[in-house]
Amino acid sequence: MITEPIVLSKEYLDIARILLHVASNMTDQTTADLLRDLADDCVGRAVKRSGADKALVALTGRGEP
Repeated sequence: MITEPIVLSKEYLDIARILLHVASNMTDQTTADLLRDLADDCVGRAVKRSGADKALVALTGRGEP
């Protein structure tokens, strides 16, 4: 199965957004921090998959715009 890099990067960004939303609503700070780290990893994978620039990272609200 061949998947377009743009589709994979969009899926990674969608997952990152969900993780950040869940982390923002958590009361357990340790778990929330782990979810934020996982979201950062998803953003990194999205950038790597798509070859995108900083503008793509800005879509998640994380990192430098």
